Amino acid sequence: MESQTQTNDIVGEIIDYSINERVLSIYSAFLCLEPARGGEIYYGLDESELLGIEKIEENNENDSLFQAYPNPFNTQTTIQLNLSKPVNSKDIAFHIYNILGQVVRSFEPNVVSDQRKYQFTWDGTNNDGFAVSSGIYYFIASAPQKHYSLKLSLIK
Repeated sequence: MESQTQTNDIVGEIIDYSINERVLSIYSAFLCLEPARGGEIYYGLDESELLGIEKIEENNENDSLFQAYPNPFNTQTTIQLNLSKPVNSKDIAFHIYNILGQVVRSFEPNVVSDQRKYQFTWDGTNNDGFAVSSGIYYFIASAPQKHYSLKLSLIK
């Protein structure tokens, strides 16, 4: 079926067949089958667990506060990271990744105050200045001892 001209109906058939017969296709290879559920598709997968990246809860008792507003967004979003301890700006990197794990945009540290607070504005463009497509992106802050991730939704 994959060699046929691809229409929405054909793609739907390929996906249904792949799920029913428990085989991978180019349209279903991304699905996670949960053996404990008899091979059902598992929709509750948290990608940050696969990457070994710490997810930050939004409260001041935790190590840090990491937020974006608005999120989802369509023209731009402001990303703020407040660390509990100062980090040298040379030791921290900021990147936005697409769901394929490719770097879409990199940011230079913009210290708001005392090397603990960072703020960025992303206008939905890549490093070359071209607009990226609607979808899910991940803002990753990589410090010496920890990595922080924030899921961003771009909707055009």
